[in-house]
Amino acid sequence: MSRTIPVGWAMVSKPAGTKSDYSVRAMSRKLCSDAVIRELVLARSPGNPPVVHERGPSALPWAWFVQPLIRDKRYLSIVIREWTDRIDGTNRPIASSLFVCVELDEFIDSGCGFADLYAAAHRLALPIDPVNPSASEPADLDLTGTAPVIGSWSTSPAILDAAAALPETPVTLINGPTELIDRLAVFDAIAQRLPGGARRWISASSWADVAVSRLPLLIFAQRGRGGDTVIDLENHRPSPLSPAARSYRDLFDTLRAEHTEPTVLDHLRRQSAMRDRDPANVAIALADLDLVSIVAAKAERGHVDVSEVRRLGQQDRFGDLSDDQLTSVVTGYLKVALAEDLVADRELIGAYLYHDQDGFADTLLRLLEEKPTARSISELAAVTHSVDLAHMFVDAMRRAHNTNQRLFDSAELGQAVVTLIEQEYWTTALAPVVATIPGFARAAARPAFLTRGQGGQWVAHVNAVAGIESPWSKLRASLDAGAGVTPTGPAIEDLWQVDPDLVRELLARTILRDPAIFETLLDRVVSTLLYHGDAEIPRALLDQLSDTVVSDPDRQARIDFLLYRKQARPKQGFSEPGDAYRTRLIELLVTTPMTSPERARVIVAIAARLCARWSARNAQSTLDGLWELSHLPQTDASVKSAVTRAIKVENQATNGHLSSALQLSRWQREMSAAGNISPEIATQRIRSLGPKASVPDMAVAIAQASEAGVSSKDLVAVLRSTSWQGSDLLSWLELANFVTAELVDRDVTRPYEPGAFLIAAWVDGEFGQPSERNVRALADYVKAQTELSKRMAEALSSNDSRWGKLGGNVNGIFGRTRADKKHRGERDDFIEQ
Repeated sequence: MSRTIPVGWAMVSKPAGTKSDYSVRAMSRKLCSDAVIRELVLARSPGNPPVVHERGPSALPWAWFVQPLIRDKRYLSIVIREWTDRIDGTNRPIASSLFVCVELDEFIDSGCGFADLYAAAHRLALPIDPVNPSASEPADLDLTGTAPVIGSWSTSPAILDAAAALPETPVTLINGPTELIDRLAVFDAIAQRLPGGARRWISASSWADVAVSRLPLLIFAQRGRGGDTVIDLENHRPSPLSPAARSYRDLFDTLRAEHTEPTVLDHLRRQSAMRDRDPANVAIALADLDLVSIVAAKAERGHVDVSEVRRLGQQDRFGDLSDDQLTSVVTGYLKVALAEDLVADRELIGAYLYHDQDGFADTLLRLLEEKPTARSISELAAVTHSVDLAHMFVDAMRRAHNTNQRLFDSAELGQAVVTLIEQEYWTTALAPVVATIPGFARAAARPAFLTRGQGGQWVAHVNAVAGIESPWSKLRASLDAGAGVTPTGPAIEDLWQVDPDLVRELLARTILRDPAIFETLLDRVVSTLLYHGDAEIPRALLDQLSDTVVSDPDRQARIDFLLYRKQARPKQGFSEPGDAYRTRLIELLVTTPMTSPERARVIVAIAARLCARWSARNAQSTLDGLWELSHLPQTDASVKSAVTRAIKVENQATNGHLSSALQLSRWQREMSAAGNISPEIATQRIRSLGPKASVPDMAVAIAQASEAGVSSKDLVAVLRSTSWQGSDLLSWLELANFVTAELVDRDVTRPYEPGAFLIAAWVDGEFGQPSERNVRALADYVKAQTELSKRMAEALSSNDSRWGKLGGNVNGIFGRTRADKKHRGERDDFIEQ
């Protein structure tokens, strides 16, 4: 085989009669830079040449081969170093180094060896530009493949030993031929006993000084390197090899005995795709000589290995199978292949595997039924597209859905199909399944109807094939904005049945684009949700209903009833709207079919979410409504307890205003039975105040929770959950002082502890990182307040005639007086502490 390949080249030497160093004297203007050539020729040199008259194994000429990566492309380079007839300024002979690099793929595909590349490079006519030698043209290299001639070493077991060891360790060859061309022939003989792709990593040098670092893997040298395998070409005794190397050598010998050596070498030559320096993969490539018979035998037994079939195709050996064997292999492969296998073997499917179309259809069905993912759907679509069998893929989808109606409900799968149908190739084929399979219809409806500019020509194809009762037609009736939203008839009910989340998206779109009909649509949606009261409602839809601004009390009551029933946040508390709202809410509680425990949960939720200071307005009406709620038929004691506790919380928060301003006589027995406020109700009270509550309101709620037994640490956590933030540092100080004052009034032990915890948590950044300025301001304030407290303690302690024993109590709180400390000689460092 002969071919002409454009190559980069360079000449490295030095001018005669000078004391200059070696440098690049001429080079082609493409491919390599001066720095790259200096690295490969000078820095990566296998050693310093001996004297000119040396005629031993180390004498010039030398040749070495490496595989550099240049501008993201792999090359094979050769450097030929030989003496010239010139001398430098110190009377030393000058050597020249010819550098040539050829694309590695071109070299491997040519079937040529190292000796062939050396001969071609030696014949190369360099087009040196006399004006600018460093910008010369690339050269044309004529590569011609010849069989290596290595004389008496051709049958030496050492050649096979070197090949077997090379995938694991560097190999040093000692003794053997001394002529350069003969050594290159030895390199080729070793490379022939490895897969053809091994020339990707077999770097070699005809001679090397083992003291030099970064030497090629395969070298001739006087002695071995540390850690390599030394092969003596003149010693007929077996070389010491690793178990893996011995296994490779034995396998080669076995195959050679079965198939002849030329057959084995020809097989290895065709393994050009095996380019990893991995002992296991190299051994597999050798063993693949029998791959055809192995695959055929396994297929006949019904045990096909996908990786073996793939390797058979990569080696282009399907033609070695008989017709019956090919059918058996294809059928067996399709029974076990995964989606990623079909993608990896797409070219093989196009050439062979899809000829068993029934088997291919069964494979698609099997893979779709086995937990499909967006990735597997995309992969199967790509494979069927490559063999133009779109109808088979769609038919498999339909059959899989008929087997499992919920198989394609995932939004992820639906989006994968939408991505496909937007491609022209798939539009017509996928339109029927998008119209009839609910999961696909839901995913496609969003870009088609809810997102402007997303729908394309595929929408018309789906409309054309969708039946009146199909999921697509029901969605279209509710969502198609072409004629505007019509919130009448069964459309909303159908939309809810297909996808509840689309109801939320429809509301969001309507309030922006068609506000005139929003309230009518909202009533339809709420009626549908009330009708399906036991069904789960998406949290996003509940939040949207809670945030919707509604002026009609009847409409607000229906929305809030839904929210209370689903334990969501209502728009406002039971006390805020007027009597019409409360009357309608109570009516819904009475008339809606619910179990007694569920009705009780709704009433407890209403009591827990009463607004702060609700007694300031609508107090009597709210109390009457609460009485009616807590005394509905079949309500248990827990409901009455929750309502009475809520009333007691409000009464405490207003310092008894509720009991003094209103007649609570009919509540007295329930309030007495309710006892003290529970920690749960107390913490719920804090949460109900929200992030904008005033300092006094929040302080009262915190004090009530502390008195109910909520720990200071838990109080910090509850307050943090409300997102409450003081407007400035003084707000936090004011909160701590208010809480302390409230707890002192309630005669609580250690009343200062909750306030101290709040300030410590603020300093530690649990409510947001405080600024350095605020921290300094806090330090100044504490110092001043401490001094004020000391002065107050001293004033109280000094007025015994007026305060009596109270002065002693103050001393007990603030410690010994200043005079007492001075008497004992102690430092007055209370402020500093």
